[in-house]
Amino acid sequence: MFLDPTIEVTIYSIIIIIVINVFYKILIKQNEAKNIKDRQKQMRDEMKKYQKEGNTEKTKQIMKEMMSENSKLMRMTMKPMIISFAIVMIILPMINGVYGDKLVPIENGIGTFKIDGTEYQVSVNEKKLDITGPESISCEMPCRENFGNAMWNINFDGKNTVFSRVMFQLPVALPYIGDDLGWLGWYIIVSIPVMIIFRRGMKIHI
Repeated sequence: MFLDPTIEVTIYSIIIIIVINVFYKILIKQNEAKNIKDRQKQMRDEMKKYQKEGNTEKTKQIMKEMMSENSKLMRMTMKPMIISFAIVMIILPMINGVYGDKLVPIENGIGTFKIDGTEYQVSVNEKKLDITGPESISCEMPCRENFGNAMWNINFDGKNTVFSRVMFQLPVALPYIGDDLGWLGWYIIVSIPVMIIFRRGMKIHI
């Protein structure tokens, strides 16, 4: 694809979620799963009632039944869960290979790397960075610069210049996250609402 990287990751996220949901829809008897969840809700209400009455025998009995129903759900979800895990473990590293951090080895203060087939030369002198190519950029690391088709956080780890692609800039800085998201953060942000929408649309109860 030759779209904006944020759009591309959004599309990949949607495709992954659709494929995973299709397996859950096909491999799980959704009506049976819904009936189990309804029974569990009913049993929770009954258990609260017996707990208030102090009826420990009934409470234990219902708890045992709930554990049995949970075991049924776990057995039902095992196969699609394994398939989903396999899909994620195969595809996410591939996405990371395209949109993840780019490590540029620096030897004698010089390094080269490519973005979308375009070669750039990197020159590092202590914290000062110079990038030459179709665009020429200079900054004091750590810095954030826009070149190629994306914005990058740039730092030096002592051996490599590290280019981290910025997928989305947050309106405010968040603890442990900062004020931007890389591809994985953006994938998670997109996946959560997409998962909810498709599960409801496909009537997936588990």
